[in-house]
Amino acid sequence: MRSERVRESWTREAKAPPRGEERESKSKSVPVTAAAFAEIASTMSRFLSRLSEFAPFRESNVGIAEWSVLNALSKVESGSNKQLVRDLGITKQRVNQLCDALKMAGYISVTAAESDARKGVIVLTTAGRSELEAVNAKLTPLLTDGLAGKERTLTMARKSLKALMHLVSGERGNEEAPREEKREPSDKKRRKTKAPA
Repeated sequence: MRSERVRESWTREAKAPPRGEERESKSKSVPVTAAAFAEIASTMSRFLSRLSEFAPFRESNVGIAEWSVLNALSKVESGSNKQLVRDLGITKQRVNQLCDALKMAGYISVTAAESDARKGVIVLTTAGRSELEAVNAKLTPLLTDGLAGKERTLTMARKSLKALMHLVSGERGNEEAPREEKREPSDKKRRKTKAPA
């Protein structure tokens, strides 16, 4: 119920109340404006920048993006680029870059799928699992100490960020990037590709 209210608060238009009428509100809410959204985006950017300077990442061989890939792969026996694009909400090209770096570091292995050699099967290696566990072992106590008693706030923030992701992804119900529509070839192209009789 609460998550629905959060989602609705982000999707409604910011309208000023008619003259003489007070805006009905049970809590202090910020009108949804481009400026308010820009402030959220700016805050998230600063948060990620500071998180990357956090000791567990600074002292390891992986950054936040690589750590996210290792975390996603640790939840499954084997993964794919398509799965990582969906789970992490990043582009296929970025997934390829991250996987190339992790493969060079020896943290993942990529082999051709038996069913289709064009598709890669991505598996977390022992070294990758060790690196992930080392980062998580350093990160967990810092988060536990710093966020003790704020579990509810963290849950609300996670739900609000998911609602924002749905909003900016066009209300499709997932975080994948929009896909271009396939167009039919023009008559000119059809004539060129026609097989001789």
